Amino acid sequence: EPYGATVFFDRRQRVLAIWWSHGRVLAKPGSPEWLHAKWVFRCSLLTGVTLKDHLTTTHLVIANALVTSTREHLKPAHPLRRLLKPFTYRTVAVNRGARALLCQELSLLHRTVALDAQGLRAGFNASIRAARAGFDPLGPGLLDDAATPLLDEGEARTPFARDAARFRAVVERFVDRYVRAYYTNDDILLADAQARTFWQSLRTSFPRIPELGGPARGEGARNGEGRKRRDAHKARDMLVKALSSFVLHVTAVHKHVGAAGEYVADPRYAAGKIRAGVEVADVQSTVQVLSIAMVTGFRQPPLLDDYSHVLLHDVHLRETRAAFEDFQTDLADLSKAVRARNRKRRFRPSSFDPARLASSVSI
Repeated sequence: EPYGATVFFDRRQRVLAIWWSHGRVLAKPGSPEWLHAKWVFRCSLLTGVTLKDHLTTTHLVIANALVTSTREHLKPAHPLRRLLKPFTYRTVAVNRGARALLCQELSLLHRTVALDAQGLRAGFNASIRAARAGFDPLGPGLLDDAATPLLDEGEARTPFARDAARFRAVVERFVDRYVRAYYTNDDILLADAQARTFWQSLRTSFPRIPELGGPARGEGARNGEGRKRRDAHKARDMLVKALSSFVLHVTAVHKHVGAAGEYVADPRYAAGKIRAGVEVADVQSTVQVLSIAMVTGFRQPPLLDDYSHVLLHDVHLRETRAAFEDFQTDLADLSKAVRARNRKRRFRPSSFDPARLASSVSI
């Protein structure tokens, strides 16, 4: 049965109805189609988030662009490469494994979902285009701008968005301290040829990234002139914000969209395929989806750990070591705060709890 369902909520986040697209029915609680409509939505969401948000956007686009730009344009002893090392650790090997296990025809993913080879390719291609066009590391959104309004919904309604904002703030403080140790002003940064080519490489992957030190896309027109305004987006501030966003996405956002194991452990909750008139996964579908969970369950180093060994032993070592140490302290404090807030919340997300995060994308 084809995927596709839309859920409608009221202001108190209670489900009002589900539009089941294949059955062309607006199912409401108690209606004959209600149980199946809920099943269709869960299966569609699991498949869509896994293919688009987790595998394609986080792994193949964001993490891949970061590690590729780092490896190709920053020498091993460059301070920015050392900063990003924990967050790009084994990304090449992980994504190579994902390509072999999940992205090809007759791979585990292809066998698990209800898409033929043409549909799988179309899904990947559409997801890649959307990720490259929508991801803005200088903006406040997660993955793209779609989730940005959720940041203003309030603690009770969207706790994950509030946790994400707090996590981003911790990362930005850390990245800012480290970057300032090496680049005390914009001129020093803009004189760094490796840093400039690294930034330009990121721009080739994400067209919404502006020129380093230049205005955001479209800002010149809004200000009445097409000239660049370096005072509007200082180069160092842009670098800090962008790198912080990449770190956020390969750690916490990766966890947020990739932790599917708990949803597929029970075959009555969700599956990769939808069968007409059935609201539980069959044996084959269950084994297939659990196989993906098993082969993609390898752990990466935890985010809460000592990474001082990656630092350059240069005149900035005291500053950079202090930045890394304080980052770990801030992460530990954030973890305690998330767990304390979750004890009082209706929804208790753990995606942005640093104690549950890896330092880089994993498979």
